[in-house]
Order: sequence, then structure tokens, then C-alpha cells
Amino acid sequence: MCDVLFSVKTKNNNDAFIYVLIEAELRSDYWIAFKLWQYTLSILKRHKKGLKKRTKERGKLPIVVPIVVYHGSERFNAPRTLWELFDDPKLAKKLMGSEYLLIDWQAMPDSEIKRKATAALVHFMKYIHNQPDIIELWAKFFDTLQEIAQKDKENGFLYIKALLHYTISKVSKNEQPRLKQLLDENLSIEDRKRIMGTIAAQYIDEGIAKGRAEGIEIGETKGRAEGIAEGIAKGRAEAAQELARNLLKAGFSVEFISENTGLSKEEVINLKNNIEY
Repeated sequence: MCDVLFSVKTKNNNDAFIYVLIEAELRSDYWIAFKLWQYTLSILKRHKKGLKKRTKERGKLPIVVPIVVYHGSERFNAPRTLWELFDDPKLAKKLMGSEYLLIDWQAMPDSEIKRKATAALVHFMKYIHNQPDIIELWAKFFDTLQEIAQKDKENGFLYIKALLHYTISKVSKNEQPRLKQLLDENLSIEDRKRIMGTIAAQYIDEGIAKGRAEGIEIGETKGRAEGIAEGIAKGRAEAAQELARNLLKAGFSVEFISENTGLSKEEVINLKNNIEY
């Protein structure tokens, strides 16, 4: 694969760039259209990175013209477009090849958001990122949207889990007991365990992903498989400990934290004794 950059003039006499992407193929590769999209995105990413260095303006991306030079012995019969690789090419092109769908909470009137019961949670999500007192927002949520909380329960607490995951990482240590009190007053023990168990898994998954990335770097010197395994283990442990600290600050019991993070009671107690409030 090679790409050649051409500089051209537009009708308005502005400078523009066109990349010609040339891929030589000896066989009819079924996935060639997908590979060309990958190459194209790599070219655009590289160009964007260079734009950032050359100018402070946002700039524009260049057009990329993909060309396949086939010199195999059999007839070329691979799909010519990315969309042909989907079960429904027309639908794929319509949803992925046109404007992305935009749900603009900030521009949406509150009355429109509240019109549907299940969308009332979006009303809460609209303000949580800019609310100075997140706990007060939670209090309003439980006070006015009990019916919606019940509907969210039927869906596995999809929204509440996401919002609580965000809240735990943002709420100050002084506010954490208030958050626990609200959860205790409005959710059953079973529901709290269900929600916090999922959040614990999310924290640990994030730690594993971070650890995997660090492990790849470690693997360059220690051996790839060993390094990745070490990084994953480290990431899982750090994520569990970080969540345990947050829950301790919020006043959750050692037993509850141990059950939901995978840490032993002794480990949680040790964290509790060394935590900085």
C-alpha cells in the first residue's frame, strides 16, 4: 500500500489536498473494501495530526481516492464498497454514510424531554455534568421521578448505574455520606447490591483495560505475554482498591465493599485504616 499527496486549486482558488491511495492485490480479497477504509482513516488521522502542528485553525480533511491494482490470475469478485459487507447495505449506508444522529440535550426544551416517562432520566442526565451540587440533583431525582426509577429498575437500572458511576468519581468526600443516605432511603438492599456490583465490575474492567495498555509497554522488556498479564492484574487490583476507597468514604460497610469488589475483608479494613479523609 502506498499513498501519494497532490496539491490542487479549488474553484474558489483555495489550496486543497487529495490523497491517492494505491493498493496492489494478487488475489480477490473479500475484505479489501474494509481494509481501504482502515487505510483511509489512517491517512486522515495522520493529516489531522500534521494540521495541528502547522496551524491553530481546525482546517479541513483531504479527499482520499482509493485505487486497487489487481494482477491476480482469477477474476476479481470482491465487494467494491464497504456497505456490501453488511447484511443490509442500503441501511448501513443510510445510517453510517450520512449525518450522525444528534441528541442535543442542552438545546432540547425540558418540556419535550419530560413528555415521555422513560425520557425523564435524560432530563437528569442533561444537568448532572454542570450541576454544582450533584447530591441535590439526586435528591430531586428520587423525589420527583420515583415512577421513572421503577421503570429503570425493570431495565436493569441502565441509567442509574451510568449516573451513579459518574457521581462516585466526582462527588467530594464531604458529600459521599449524603449520597449513601439517599441510596439507603430510596433503594432496597437488593437493588443497591445489584447496582454497586455492576459499577464495581465497570471500575475493574476500566482498570483491566488500563493495565493491558501498560502491560504492552512492560511486555517490550519482559516478554509480551508476561507483561500483559502483569499489567492486567495490576489494573484489576488498582481499580478494585480505588472503588473500595470511594465506597469507604461514602460510609458503606466493609462486608458490602468486600462482596462487591472482590477484595477480602482484611484488605478493605487495611484500606480503611490508611484512608485519607
